[in-house]
Amino acid sequence: MSTKKLRTPGILAAVAIAGLVLTGCQSGNERIEDRSNTEADEQDTTEETTDTTEETTEPEESDEEEFQAPEEQSVFDLTVGDCVTQPEEESSEYQTLEIVPCTQPHEYEVFYEFDVTDIDEFDKTAIENQIAEQCYGQPFEDFIGTAYDQSTLGVQYLMPTQGSWDENNDRLVSCMVHEADDTNETTQSLEGSRL
Repeated sequence: MSTKKLRTPGILAAVAIAGLVLTGCQSGNERIEDRSNTEADEQDTTEETTDTTEETTEPEESDEEEFQAPEEQSVFDLTVGDCVTQPEEESSEYQTLEIVPCTQPHEYEVFYEFDVTDIDEFDKTAIENQIAEQCYGQPFEDFIGTAYDQSTLGVQYLMPTQGSWDENNDRLVSCMVHEADDTNETTQSLEGSRL
């Protein structure tokens, strides 16, 4: 992701994500009246019995957040605040990227998004001119708390390709901030960091 590049048509990724959403649905065929009667019966039974159990102590909660495996997400579904891990294989075009909680090691954080709607035909130079104004301008300062030219952080972005522009009407640019060192890695949000 060291090259400041692009999106690609995300049709396959969108279909795969839709399939995951559908498999997450649960069907039920219990009637509401049956559920109400069962709940009433359970309440009557509970009132008839007395509680003879001793109080138990809740297990202590850990201050550390549980590790979450990276979640593959379409580049078209990225939103401000998403933290992105470095792709294993660098490419000039991406359909999906892996998202993790910002408290886990990650390289990039989406801090701003905008549409290039005032350009009629795909023009890479015109898009990059808007990126220079937006990703490196006031939105960066608003998110970080320091102007880009005074910051130690770096900026990366995703922009449309000719194919995604023509086929998917893609006009979205995603601006991402990162630590500007050898690893680019951090374990926190950079919002308000003033770095």
